[in-house]
Amino acid sequence: MLAVHSWAATRVLAPQSAPDGIGDRLLAHLNVGVAIFFALSGFLLYRPFIAGDLALGPRPSAAAYLWRRGLRILPAYWLALGALALVPGDTARAGDGVWAVLPLQGLAPAGERSCVELIATCRFAPVWSLTVELTFYALLPAYATLMSRVPRRQRLPCELLVLGTLAAVSTAVGVADATARLTLVSGTVAGHFPPFAAGMLAAVLSARREERLRTPSPTLKRLLATAAALLVYSAAAMALPPSPFLFTARDRLIAHLAFAVIATCALVPLLVETPGRPARSLLASRPLRALGLVSYGIFLWHYTFALAAVDLRIASWPLSLVFVSACSLVPATASYLLVERPALRLKNALWGRFPTTREAPRPPAAPSASHQPSLALRDD
Repeated sequence: MLAVHSWAATRVLAPQSAPDGIGDRLLAHLNVGVAIFFALSGFLLYRPFIAGDLALGPRPSAAAYLWRRGLRILPAYWLALGALALVPGDTARAGDGVWAVLPLQGLAPAGERSCVELIATCRFAPVWSLTVELTFYALLPAYATLMSRVPRRQRLPCELLVLGTLAAVSTAVGVADATARLTLVSGTVAGHFPPFAAGMLAAVLSARREERLRTPSPTLKRLLATAAALLVYSAAAMALPPSPFLFTARDRLIAHLAFAVIATCALVPLLVETPGRPARSLLASRPLRALGLVSYGIFLWHYTFALAAVDLRIASWPLSLVFVSACSLVPATASYLLVERPALRLKNALWGRFPTTREAPRPPAAPSASHQPSLALRDD
C-alpha cells in the first residue's frame, strides 16, 4: 500500500502528471498486496477453527474471537479518525459519519459518495479494505460453525465446493460493479472473497496431518510459486491500464482473477515451510516483528502523507515512498504504544462472561506431537 500510494501521489493524483511506460504499469498494481493480506487473514483466522474441529487444538469461541478482533481494529481507527478530522484541509470521512465511526468507509448510503470515491481528498480512502475485512470477521464464525457439522472425511471436498462457489459468485459481484461505486454488497467481503477463499482452503490443508502435506522438494515448490506469482503479475500489469483505479468490467475481472492467483501462490510457503527455514527465521526477526506491530497504524495514517506528497509536488516516486514511509512511522508507533497495546491487554477482560477457547473433543487416535502443525498463530 505504501508503494502504490506513494507512486499514485507522483503519477496519478499529482497535477499535470500522467503515468506511462512499463515501469508505471508494474508499480501501479502493487495493491495486489491487499489481496495477499486478505488471503493471509483467511488462513490465520480460519486455521484455529479448523484445528479445533480436527482435534488439533482448542477451538476459539465466537464471542472471544469477535471481542479480540474489535480490540485490534477499533481503538487505533478511532484515534486516527478523530485526529485527522481535526486537521484542516482534506476530509477524514465521507457520508453522514455513521459509516466512518463503525468503520465502514468503503460503503455509502444511497445518494452519497463513499470515502474510496474521494481518492484525491479523503484521507481514509484505503479503508475500503478494512470494510472488507470487518465483514469477513463478522461472517467467519457462522461459516466455521456450519462447516464444523460436516463429517471429517467429507470436510475437504465440501470446503472446496463451498469456497469455490462463493469465490465465483464474489467475482461476478465485484466485476458487475464496474463503476467502482462500491455498493452495500460489492464493497464488503461479498465482492472480494476469492483471496479469502484461498487462505481458508490453505488453512484446511495445513490442519491435516503433516505427512499428507510433505513434499520431496519444498524449496522447488516455493520457487515455482514465486515464479508463477511474478509471471501472473507481469501479465496482468501489461493488460491493465497504468492506474490502480479500475473502472471497467474487463479490467476488474483481470484484477480479480490475477490477484487471487497471486495471493494463492503467496500461501505456498505456509504449507511447505518447516521450523528453522529461512522464511520463518526472517519473519521472526526483530525488525520485521516490530514493523508488524505498527503495521496497522501505518495503514491508517499513510494515505494522509501521500496526499501531503501531492501538495508538496514531490515528483520522484522513491522520494515520495521515503517521505510517506518515514512520516507514517511516527504516528503509527505512537498509536501502537498509546492505544493499540493497552487495548490488546483487555483481550481477556471478559473472561468471566465467555471463555476465549473451548476444547474440541479428541478422537481415539490423536496425532502425535511430531504431527502437530508447526505454524504459530497469533489472534491479536
